[in-house]
Amino acid sequence: MRYEPSRMRNDPILSTIAASQHEVSARVHRLHVDTTYSDPRYDFAPQEVVLEALRDAAQREAAYAPTLFLCGTYFIGKERVWVSLAHALGTKVFIDPSWHRKRRVLLDCMCSAPGEASPYAALLSERVQDSCVHLVHMADVQPRQLLRAFRRAQQLGYRQLVGVMATGWCHPSRPDTGTRRLDGLPVEKQALLERSVLPNNRSCVLYKLPYSEHSSFTELKAFIDWIQPERIVPTVSTRAAHLQRLLPKRVQCTDE
Repeated sequence: MRYEPSRMRNDPILSTIAASQHEVSARVHRLHVDTTYSDPRYDFAPQEVVLEALRDAAQREAAYAPTLFLCGTYFIGKERVWVSLAHALGTKVFIDPSWHRKRRVLLDCMCSAPGEASPYAALLSERVQDSCVHLVHMADVQPRQLLRAFRRAQQLGYRQLVGVMATGWCHPSRPDTGTRRLDGLPVEKQALLERSVLPNNRSCVLYKLPYSEHSSFTELKAFIDWIQPERIVPTVSTRAAHLQRLLPKRVQCTDE
């Protein structure tokens, strides 16, 4: 999960297990922590800040020339990325008809309650001509694959191809300045996205954005400090020094 204090601190269930001097009996004994980004240099801007920067960039690209956007996805994940693109561009989202399992999960499993329609039902289409946003495998937004895909984009009437690679591994190593992150430090909106034009074809553009469904180091630490469990259990192998920086003094680490 991505820890979002503005939402989660008001959650009635999480609030009952957060640290409290008056409810010691409710304290969490073991908290299993996704330590994918336990390195302190990973300090992501909030998802919505990154998505806003992407929406602005997509509208600029589409205004320049008829543009096809290829959005890299996994089996699940990155839904907010392509939904944001679709809303910004006023289009549906193309999903390949061969992706039966992915489509079933998106339409049948990701519902707010039994019997309710999926939030993606009105957006997804299997007609390639219905959309300028196409879902592809994450490997398909690598530069070499984008060059190959440009021929197909031309056949569909597009003059420009934009690949969107959204992953936490795109996080810049240098600190940013501008809007505010979870810890109050600033983030420059323009620095959130890395735009590169492919040297072999100036009509192919790749955007890399530091977007993740995993919590960054700052978010992990804030959540652990709020919950104050007796022990934490890392679920991803991580360096001991990074793990120690996550821990409040009273919390222990165990490997289970």
